[in-house]
Amino acid sequence: RVEPHEGDCTDLPQKLLPANSVEKAFSMHVAMNIKDKFAFAKEVARVLKPGGRVVIFDQMANPSAPGQAPSSLASLFASCCSPRAGSQVMDVNKALPYPLPWASKPEDSHCATPDEYQLAFSAAGLRKLDDLCEDRSEDMVAAFGAAQSKMMYYFVTNFTFTPPPVSPALLMSDMPKKAGNYKTAVANKQLLVMELVYEKPK
Repeated sequence: RVEPHEGDCTDLPQKLLPANSVEKAFSMHVAMNIKDKFAFAKEVARVLKPGGRVVIFDQMANPSAPGQAPSSLASLFASCCSPRAGSQVMDVNKALPYPLPWASKPEDSHCATPDEYQLAFSAAGLRKLDDLCEDRSEDMVAAFGAAQSKMMYYFVTNFTFTPPPVSPALLMSDMPKKAGNYKTAVANKQLLVMELVYEKPK
C-alpha cells in the first residue's frame, strides 16, 4: 500500500520520517530537480536505518561530453576546492536541448555528475555499493525508441496525430518534443542515466 505525502526532500518532516526509520529508499527521476544535492543526501542519511540502502535512478551530467568543461579558471578552481559548487560549475545544464520533461529552461535543471553525487552522499556518511551501480543509458535510449515506435504505429493505424487518451501526454504539455530532446541528450551522451546504490553503515 502506498500513502503519498507532499514535502521537501531536503527537509523531510521529522514526525513522519524520524531518524533511523527507513530500511529502503528509492529516488527515481527526482534529483535533477534538486539544486542542493548535499542537503538531499543528508536527509536520506538521517532517515535511513543503519544498514539501510537508497537507490538513486536519475539522469546525470556527463563530464566527458563535449562542451562540458568548466567555463573559466575560477570555475575550475571552485570545482576542485568546493564540492558544493555542484552543477553551477559545470555548464552541463546550459548545453542541454530544451524543453525537457523536468525543465523548460536551463535554470530549472539541476543535473549533476556522478562524482558530485558521490561527494554529497559520502559527505553524508553513506557508502557507495559499486557492484550494484550501473549505467542504464543504453536501456533508456532503447526504451524511448520503442515507445516512439509504438506511438508512431498508433498515429498511422488510427489516421491521427492526437496521442491516445491514456499516454504520457497526460502528464505534461508538449510531451513529444520534451521526450525527443531527452532521448537526444542521452543518445549524444550529454546525459547519463545512472543507477547508484548507497548504504548507511551499521
